[in-house]
Amino acid sequence: MSNRSWALLAALLVGLAFYAGHQRGQAGAGAGLLPVASRPGRPVATFDGISISAEELKAQIEEQPSYVRARYSSLAGKREFLDSIVRFELMAREAQRRGMLKDPEVVRQTKRNLVSLFVQREFEEAQKKIPVPDPELQKFYDEHLSDYVKPERVRVADIFLEAPAADSARRGEKKTQAEALLAQAKVRDPRDFGAFAELARQKTDDPAGRVTGGDLRFLSQDELEKRAGAEVAQAAFALREVGKVHEQVLETAQGFHLIKLLGRENPLNLKLDDVREAIRNRILYDRRSQSYQQFLADLEKKAGLVVEEKALDEVKVDIGPGVPPPGSLPPAPKERVGIPPPPMEEVRP
Repeated sequence: MSNRSWALLAALLVGLAFYAGHQRGQAGAGAGLLPVASRPGRPVATFDGISISAEELKAQIEEQPSYVRARYSSLAGKREFLDSIVRFELMAREAQRRGMLKDPEVVRQTKRNLVSLFVQREFEEAQKKIPVPDPELQKFYDEHLSDYVKPERVRVADIFLEAPAADSARRGEKKTQAEALLAQAKVRDPRDFGAFAELARQKTDDPAGRVTGGDLRFLSQDELEKRAGAEVAQAAFALREVGKVHEQVLETAQGFHLIKLLGRENPLNLKLDDVREAIRNRILYDRRSQSYQQFLADLEKKAGLVVEEKALDEVKVDIGPGVPPPGSLPPAPKERVGIPPPPMEEVRP
């Protein structure tokens, strides 16, 4: 928000206080009307017992982008800009005279602006002035090292056909199926990721893979080895071309795998100096959040807040047609009927 906007908001708040009974007695300003925010200086326009100063006009013009300021450098341009200020103020004062300052929507919007200004000044600006010492930056970096130092990772889709090594008959059958599926996958366009995903939903023996289309998300080589076996991990990291299906069926003690490379992430090795400013901003954000939450808790306690749960529960909310109630899942698509849905993620406000 610009300085001009804050100034107008401050003026509006003063006006609300006036209506609440805090009389100001500004001669010539109009009884009960908001004062006009204007820097002190020589007047360039006087109306309704108040004035706009040359300093205020200059400041407002200089808030505009350079290509706009050029338009208002001449006398005619400055007069045009001044006219817009004066007319805005006259309209605002006439609206106040007609009682619109007390309109519920104006009061609601004023409260929103008031809270926004209060939060900015009391939490954001105040926290920025508090330095973050180097030991605190180092501590944060060490505690979140995995965010800044990461191994190479790949994202693969996997079709898994279960066949334990001890079951030789089943193993032979599954290997034949896997080779047939590989032939189908290899003739598809490498850019058609949906085709492989659909094949995984239909054929994989991995319950999670039937939901995700075989997508294992990004994993390091160690993580992928734990998930699917060393054979799969080595083959996945050997793939270089995104969209490529591995040329062979991969055999493990648990069964057979077909994999397609969906993406690759280079290793990350950021030092503290590389992320110092980002960490500083994160620490300041966390400070503001903690301070803000504590401040709200103190306000609620001071005000003696009591929530009537029964009355709250009886408030009926019209959510409109076709919207499922909170906590419910939408119906599964026809081709997915009978497949367990993925776990719901935690919903955060």
